[in-house]
Amino acid sequence: MAPAMTFGKYQVQRILGRGGMGTVYEALDPHLNRKVALKTMIPGLLGDPGCARGSCARLRPRAPSTIANIVTVYDLGEDRGQPYIAMEFIEGTDLERIILNREAYPIEWKASVLRQICDGLGHAHRAGIIHRDIKPANIRVTPTARSRSWTSASPTCRRPRA
Repeated sequence: MAPAMTFGKYQVQRILGRGGMGTVYEALDPHLNRKVALKTMIPGLLGDPGCARGSCARLRPRAPSTIANIVTVYDLGEDRGQPYIAMEFIEGTDLERIILNREAYPIEWKASVLRQICDGLGHAHRAGIIHRDIKPANIRVTPTARSRSWTSASPTCRRPRA
């Protein structure tokens, strides 16, 4: 059996998604026994070889506290030259999968999702944070139809009950 992959103190459980900016994993913080979403970023995209000294460090003073529709950032770091962000784990599915499944949702639900995304982005922009990668794959929709984004300035939405 292969050893578990880790980034810093975080133990990777599974891949949640991949994109042009990096990979998002479901991981475990063993110190707090807490599930996290761990986003590893391609080092060259940050424009700075040291995440803690570069672009990630600039998020620290501007990272919003707990705000509806924006995931909470728990930790920023670098492991073996690989920058990462540990964020609140949001149960649910991403908006891209919901769109691709082509299920019929009421217009009220769709409007609610869009409003929640705009609310989250509005809070982020007022805090001086620009998302730079807003897309359906980066929006989590919870079973209760709450929308949240996977990045430090990302929204989430709830799915309608069947």
